[in-house]
Amino acid sequence: MSYYLWFVLFAIIVYMMIVDENVSTAIVYVFKLIDIKLQRWKWIILNHPGNPINRYLIWRRSWRMAKELEKEFKLSHDKNEHS
Repeated sequence: MSYYLWFVLFAIIVYMMIVDENVSTAIVYVFKLIDIKLQRWKWIILNHPGNPINRYLIWRRSWRMAKELEKEFKLSHDKNEHS
């Protein structure tokens, strides 16, 4: 029975799209809006620093950068001593 309800709803929307072009434009905009909202939530979930996985990745990246900077400072310090 619910399949008939979905079919009728879909048929009404298609009929409205055929009769009025503004309805089809509005439906396209609604789907774009839904897509943008989903992308926003995905970005928030994946990049929020409160997420424990993100905190670990940020910590690991910072640790690696600190080690690289430490090596650079040691190299520049050693070059300055020998000059």
